[in-house]
Amino acid sequence: MSSIESYDGSSHRVHSAYESRPLPNSPQSDDLLSREPPSNEVLEFYRRKVAILTADSKYFQKQLNDISDIIVHQHSLRLQLQEKEDAIMDLKYQISKLETDLHAERNHVLRLYAENDRLKLREIDDRKAIEQLKRLADMSFVASSPFHGAGHCHSSGTNCRCDPLKDYNDEDVTKLRSEKVEQDLDNVQRSLFALRKQFAEQTTASEKRIQSLIADQERRIQDEGERAEMYRTREIELLDQLKRSQLMLQEMASEYLHLRLKHRLSQKTWIAEKEELIGCINLGIPEAKFDSFRKKFSTSQSKSDPLPSLFKSDLFDELNYDKLEGSRKREWELRRTIEELEVRFDQQHKLSNRYRDQVLQIQEANLQIREECSRSSNIYTNKIKQLKERNQLYTKRYEDLERRRKYEIEGYQTDITLLKRKLSETEAKLRQVVQAAETDSKKLIKDQNPWKVIKSSADTPGSKFLVEELWKLKDLVVALNTATT
Repeated sequence: MSSIESYDGSSHRVHSAYESRPLPNSPQSDDLLSREPPSNEVLEFYRRKVAILTADSKYFQKQLNDISDIIVHQHSLRLQLQEKEDAIMDLKYQISKLETDLHAERNHVLRLYAENDRLKLREIDDRKAIEQLKRLADMSFVASSPFHGAGHCHSSGTNCRCDPLKDYNDEDVTKLRSEKVEQDLDNVQRSLFALRKQFAEQTTASEKRIQSLIADQERRIQDEGERAEMYRTREIELLDQLKRSQLMLQEMASEYLHLRLKHRLSQKTWIAEKEELIGCINLGIPEAKFDSFRKKFSTSQSKSDPLPSLFKSDLFDELNYDKLEGSRKREWELRRTIEELEVRFDQQHKLSNRYRDQVLQIQEANLQIREECSRSSNIYTNKIKQLKERNQLYTKRYEDLERRRKYEIEGYQTDITLLKRKLSETEAKLRQVVQAAETDSKKLIKDQNPWKVIKSSADTPGSKFLVEELWKLKDLVVALNTATT
């Protein structure tokens, strides 16, 4: 409709121009056209041609709008891809932090295992020391009694002399010392075995951690290299596509504008030729005036028409006005103008076909771009799913380690409370044994000098060893109390 309106407007402009400049001794052009129209079939044919050209122009405009929409959609997809890449980088950073936390928890668990082994070894040593103290307490009671060798005492005198029992005490002391040395050696061997086992576990754990860190670093470097290469190739492709699309759009716009200008100029020239021909034929202008009109029209057309020589009208070059007269001359001229206009419309149709091919190529390129964008978005969604699964697995492992750590701490606390209870029980038993020994010694010692008895009982090696062990037990209790607090 726009082309028809432009057609009507241009014809109206031409009619108004001729109305402002009427021919001498002739009616106006509207009266001429109303009197004798050129041909309804010819006018209908050219109207159809004009409608086809307007439809082509609308189609080209629609294609240009679609291309602009596709470019905007492509820009939005690029922004979405950038946001997804940022989210993937954040997830990778969180996973690396979780891995470091897991390694730290693993080291903490290994330290707790080592502390548990050390406490177990200390418990074994304490049990052995308690058993040894019990044994020494029994022997010290026998050695500290002053009337142990009553058959060997002499009845003469006021004081009773006892045998020193040096051989018996020395043998017991050496035996106890040898047992203690054996026990110490056994404890040292066990502690060495536990330390070796602990060191082996720590080395294996550290090796696994180093291998996992190296694998993660290699994987991260590989992913970054692939991503950088993909970005480079994608950037080059997009820049190339952008340049090509810009060039094609510029060419299409320039050719479309040039074609539109040609179409309008051809409309103007055709309407002007038609009016000139109708006016000259119907008014019966002589040949000299007809030649003057022809020269005038050709000069005005050469000044105003920027089209090539193919589109210029040379209607009156081969006319023989002596032979052709009246209606024959008019028919011949109309046939000549129709042929020239058909040539012009064929050329315009070829141009429209070329534009249509270019639009189809642009559509194919846009389809390829959309497929690539959808493929890349699917790849990124799959990667995000894998990263989420890994994140859930690491969080589950971390929760299991936390639960295990709580259970181990509760076990350690129960072990410490049991050890404290056992130590308190052993101290109570030792106090009872010492009180019983003191009561028995008080009953037996009546006539002797108490200072000598106390001195002799304090100088015995069993009592000295017992005092040392008691002090060691007190130190252990203090250390355990400080460790628990």
